[in-house]
Amino acid sequence: MEEYIIKQNKYKIVTNFLVLLIFAIFFSILTAIYVVTKFNFIMKLLLVIICSILSILFFAVSIFTLNIIVKNKPLVVITNEYIENNSTMFSIRKIKIEDIQKALLFKSADNIYVSIYLKDSNKYLEKQSFIKRALIKLYQKENMGQVNLSLKLSDKSPMEVLDIINKII
Repeated sequence: MEEYIIKQNKYKIVTNFLVLLIFAIFFSILTAIYVVTKFNFIMKLLLVIICSILSILFFAVSIFTLNIIVKNKPLVVITNEYIENNSTMFSIRKIKIEDIQKALLFKSADNIYVSIYLKDSNKYLEKQSFIKRALIKLYQKENMGQVNLSLKLSDKSPMEVLDIINKII
């Protein structure tokens, strides 16, 4: 059985973690500053809420990134039987090769994904959490596949990964 392992690029992922952590700290400091400033109550409350939400969001994503660094799991594993996706928080983790209809590149604002379209997405959707199902349906509305491999932090280019998948399917 042939196995392709797409690993994380350590430099890219550590840089990403540090940037996210800096933003989380920045919004935490902004929250503290807005708490002690002399704005009217509504303005102060609004600014504190916005900065707190942004701080929590950036901190959560930086924790997810740190988890990727510590676990050192491959981002994607491709075999003749399945594709295992660990590249995003909200994605179907493991799909069988025989369930893949096609794979294409999909470009978003800041990333290029290998977008995998499934023959019967309901087979996988029913096993997912509500949040994952909602996101996968959102992907479909954007004409993306049900499984999207984010390779921004990988050691291989999206085109290389797409070629491997197309060779197998």
